[in-house]
Amino acid sequence: MLNSTVLTEEDIIEVVNLKGREKGIEVTHIEITNGIRFLGKVKSKLNSNFKGMLYIKKFFNNKIVLEIEDFNITSFGILKGSSNIVLKAIVKMIGEDYITIRGNYITIDLEKINDDSIFYNIPINDVFIKDKSLYIIGTNLSMYLHA
Repeated sequence: MLNSTVLTEEDIIEVVNLKGREKGIEVTHIEITNGIRFLGKVKSKLNSNFKGMLYIKKFFNNKIVLEIEDFNITSFGILKGSSNIVLKAIVKMIGEDYITIRGNYITIDLEKINDDSIFYNIPINDVFIKDKSLYIIGTNLSMYLHA
């Protein structure tokens, strides 16, 4: 039986910050339209702000492919224009092997996520945006998130 979990802007901030804060990354604002506009801070070694827009491009084989546009990170001097390089460095710094970045595309492999505090090994059938909310469609989603 398929169920849906609906995440509002506040829910997404809470879920992202559950793991992000311990890694020095905090999302401070999210706005859902036809994509997800986000603002946040990178603390620790970098001490900078970031912003951008994410669009869900496709979902297949328990992988979510996102396209990032208008991504900008402040306080990087010579690297300021190379946000893609900095984004890859941040992902490497936080040590998350389930996130892959190629150009403007971010792939999240849900099968590689093994943090019991956030995700369970439950198949997801679809992810989409509707009515200013993020919908996750799958089986047994009542146990999907601790949010």
